[in-house]
Formats: sequence, C-alpha cells, structure tokens
Amino acid sequence: MKRIAVFLLCIPMLFLSSCGEPPTVQSDFSASFTARYEDIDYAGAVTKEDDCLDVILSQPYTVSGMTFCWEGSALSVRYMDHSAGANADYLPADSVPAALHNALAYLPQAAYTGTENGEDRFTLPTPYGDAELTAQDGIPKSLTVPNSGTVFVFE
Repeated sequence: MKRIAVFLLCIPMLFLSSCGEPPTVQSDFSASFTARYEDIDYAGAVTKEDDCLDVILSQPYTVSGMTFCWEGSALSVRYMDHSAGANADYLPADSVPAALHNALAYLPQAAYTGTENGEDRFTLPTPYGDAELTAQDGIPKSLTVPNSGTVFVFE
C-alpha cells in the first residue's frame, strides 16, 4: 500500500518538473535586415541596446547612409556629416525606421505564443496593434508590424 501511495505522489511531481519557463527573446541585439514596403525593397542594420535604437538604411539608394537614432524618446537623424534632432511624431508611423522603433521598443514585453518550425513566436504590444515576432534561441528572425504589414527579416 505504501508503494502505491509513493508512486501516486511521484506522478504529479514528474509532470510539474517537466514544465519549464517559456522561451524569451533578447531585448538587446544587432542585426542586418531586409524589408519590402510599398513595392520598395529596403535593407539596413538595426542595433538595440537598453533604451537606444539605431536604424541605418543601406537600400534603396535614395536613403542609403541615413541613420535614425532614438535615445529614449529623443530622435536624431544623421546623413554623412549632418545631424539634426527631430520630433519622432513627424515620422510616418508606417515608415521603415518608425515601424522598427515602434515594435522593438516593446521587446521586453514580448509574450510567447508558441513554437512553429523550430522558431519561437511572440507578440509585441505596439501602439498600432500587436506585432508578430519570430526568434530562434532568443535572437529575433522576423518581425511583422501591424499598421503596414511590413515584414522585416533579420540576419
């Protein structure tokens, strides 16, 4: 009788010990990206560290070399040797730099929704609805922003 009781007590312990923490996504990262917005292909690099976000565009040629730097809510725009502070509210919300900022600012609040094809899926609560993020081993792989539907692919 004691063996049965011990066995029955061990079963819940096995199930409870198999439950682990859900995957998380790294809040700080650097990656190159590609995206397509309004039939134009974009490419560049993004670096997020604490409350700073840098977006450097390399494609198309008309914006190549432009850098958008957010430190908290302050934005500066640089091109070559020129730099200017700017009000982030004047950037269209669905523009490539603003879309990245509006989603990646919420990385610490990423909510795990499941795993599919070896990639973890998360939602990010942006001011324009939930953005969809995929990550592998905590490193972002793709991001779909809600207001424009733009899909960013990170490498």
